[in-house]
Amino acid sequence: MSDNYFKTAEQIHVDDNENKEQFPADSSSNLVSFWRRSGSNLCKQDCQCQSRLAGFWQQFTAAANKNDRVAFRKMMAPNFADDSGGLKGTEWLRFMDENERQGSWRDFQKSLARGTIVHKAWSSKGVPTRITKDQFYYFEFRKDGKWYFAGVVGD
Repeated sequence: MSDNYFKTAEQIHVDDNENKEQFPADSSSNLVSFWRRSGSNLCKQDCQCQSRLAGFWQQFTAAANKNDRVAFRKMMAPNFADDSGGLKGTEWLRFMDENERQGSWRDFQKSLARGTIVHKAWSSKGVPTRITKDQFYYFEFRKDGKWYFAGVVGD
């Protein structure tokens, strides 16, 4: 799906070859309703992906800020990838704890506070992916319908 699919913030145009439907930006429920009616797996996945992102992000940042390792670990991908150091998920957490005095958790929390953006190149390969704005950490929406902290971006 191209970036130009959604034309403006004020008006969203959807062309399904025969019918044209227009939804004002303030009627997001109409857009969600369209996605559900469309029958397109891409539309269904995108709708599900976006609707679950806010809840995941709230829980994930809360776990990171409270240093809740149990909740945090549940939101890490089973195949977590530390492309900068080659560590697995539990090893990465241990590294973060061991380097807390040097600001590891503080820097991680600052990165999360800046938010994320869609990583178009990785998402185009079929797994919706978001990356922190400083491009240090990434998150994936997996086939099980959940978002995960998937890894650390390599150098």
